[in-house]
Amino acid sequence: MKHKSLFKWTLDALTSFGQVPLPILFSNQFMKKYTAYNEWNEWVAQSNHNIITIKDFEVEDESWTQFIQHSTAFSSGKEMIEAAEEFYFSQRPYGPFPII
Repeated sequence: MKHKSLFKWTLDALTSFGQVPLPILFSNQFMKKYTAYNEWNEWVAQSNHNIITIKDFEVEDESWTQFIQHSTAFSSGKEMIEAAEEFYFSQRPYGPFPII
């Protein structure tokens, strides 16, 4: 049996308890690095879409996909989410709470 990486284990744990709030997952650092915007709220306001949960990224809508492609370094919402999760856990390897 393969052991899960700490990253995968933490991601699975957060998924079972609830997801990281999107403004935290898409931190200002992430937004500056991978998008044409400085912060999450600014990007969402420009998208003209109601983005509340990760599932909202999965909507198959041509205008949404085009917005992602033109305003970020990603080709899809799924790709953007995966990159944000990796970035988040590279900054917080133990998730939102430090291990004492």
